[in-house]
Amino acid sequence: MDHVRAVMPTLVKLNSCATNLDLVGIHGIDPSVLRSFRDFRMIAGSYDAFQAETGSALVGRELMERRGWKVGDAVDINKIKFTIRGVFEDGGTTYESLALVHLTFLQQATKIGRDSWATQLYVRVDDPGNLDGVAARIDQFFDTDAFQTDTNPESAFLARGLEEFRDVAKFSQFLGYVTTLLALILVANTIYMATQDRVKEIAILRTLGFMPERVLLLVVLESLVLSIIGGILGAGGGYWIIDRGNFGVGIEGYQVSFVADPRVFLSGFAVAILLGLLGGLLPAITAARLEIVAGLRRSA
Repeated sequence: MDHVRAVMPTLVKLNSCATNLDLVGIHGIDPSVLRSFRDFRMIAGSYDAFQAETGSALVGRELMERRGWKVGDAVDINKIKFTIRGVFEDGGTTYESLALVHLTFLQQATKIGRDSWATQLYVRVDDPGNLDGVAARIDQFFDTDAFQTDTNPESAFLARGLEEFRDVAKFSQFLGYVTTLLALILVANTIYMATQDRVKEIAILRTLGFMPERVLLLVVLESLVLSIIGGILGAGGGYWIIDRGNFGVGIEGYQVSFVADPRVFLSGFAVAILLGLLGGLLPAITAARLEIVAGLRRSA
C-alpha cells in the first residue's frame, strides 16, 4: 500500500495472575520489525537473545520493578510460560507495563489455532500527513472481511481507552464522596451515643468544677483519638494493599497500574482527622450545655 513503510501484526493478551485487578499485559509481536515502531532503550539483557529464542520475552521496566523479576527468570503467567531475556525503557509510556513475546509463540500458547491471527495491526507511514488517507484505505480494504478494522493514530487509540477509564474514575470519586459523608454521620452518631451513655459522668465532672469548654474539649479529643486510630488503620492499610497488590486495569491491551502514593495516604489521614473533628463537635456542644441537675436526674 502506498505510503506504508512497515506493518507489525500484534496479538494482545491481558492475563490475570490472581484477580481481575492483578493483570499482566502480554503482546505477541514480530521481533524483526519491532524496532521500526518503538525506539526503546535496552537497560538489561540482550535484544539479540530475545530475537533468537522463540520462548523468550522483553519486559518493560515498570512491569519488571512491579513484579520483582530479573533477566533470566522463567515466568508462568496463567500457563503462558516465557524466559525474560531483556528489559527496556520507553520514555515512561504505557509500553513499559508490557511483556513482549514472539507472535508465533503467543498464538501457540493461547491455542488460537490460526497462525495469521492478530488483534491489532501497527502501521508505520512515511509522513504524518498521510495518516488519515492510509487509515481510510486500510478500513476500506478490510470492509468485507470477517473482522473489520477501525484504524486510528496510536495517540487517539489510547485516548479513547483512557476516556472510558475516566468515567470509571469519576464514578469512583462520587462513591468516595458518599462514603465520606456516611463516615461523618457514623462518627457523629457514635460520639453522640457515647456521650448519652455517660450523662452521669459528665454531670459529676461539672459538679467538680469542669467548665463547659473543658467538657467540650474532652469530647472532641475523644472523637479525634478514635478518628486518628481509624485513619492510621484505614489509610495505612489501603496504602499497603495497593503497594503490595500489583493492581491495575487493562485499557486497549495496555495496563494502567495503581501506584501507592504517600500523598494519597496523607490526604486520607487528614480527611479522617477532619471527620473526627466535625463528627465530634455537635455531640461535644450538646454535652457542654448539659445542665448538672438535669443530668443527674436523667441518669438516676
